[in-house]
Amino acid sequence: MAPCPLLGLPDELLTYIVELAGKREGPSLTLVCKRLRGIYFSVPSFWQELKVLLPKRRTSTAESQHWADAWLSLLQRVAGMVEALCVKYGSELARTVSAGMTARFLRCLAPAAATEVRLQGFNDSALPTDAVASLAALTQLQRLHLSSSELPANTASTLCQVSSSLRSLLLEVYSTPLPLVEVLPQLTQLTCLELRSKLPLPRCDW
Repeated sequence: MAPCPLLGLPDELLTYIVELAGKREGPSLTLVCKRLRGIYFSVPSFWQELKVLLPKRRTSTAESQHWADAWLSLLQRVAGMVEALCVKYGSELARTVSAGMTARFLRCLAPAAATEVRLQGFNDSALPTDAVASLAALTQLQRLHLSSSELPANTASTLCQVSSSLRSLLLEVYSTPLPLVEVLPQLTQLTCLELRSKLPLPRCDW
């Protein structure tokens, strides 16, 4: 088979071609050769925002784990370029694989690059404690969205650890614990705060 003339181009031009193909069509180019595959996974604009969206349909534990492992492999490859990460589980998947995978996703992020994290889909389960703890390492975190039926006890202390960079905070929870409400005045850099709770907020003296 004759070599593809396209591959005679310098990397700069191949990168431009891959960018024109876009993130949606680009994967077809990764099947051509390792060189194009490497270029596809090195285009920053493709990976600045990464949405880990796992299926809502009912799945087996093995299938759920396969999906999560595939996303983890991708995130490990492009983590240095990811500025915004959204992890959204279907409720069935959250119950089967979220315990350890969410923290592993977060630990892949480059602390100096990641500025936004959204953890959603924990409507039927509590947000894992180790996942919340992993947020503390993100020294440039500016926007945080947590959606869960229950927030772990370490949420308040973690928010304090990222308070110097945090500008926007959105919490969706069935009931907001008092320690979390009490710590909000310490988040002095916030310019946007939104609390969505099904139960009334606990009273506290600010």
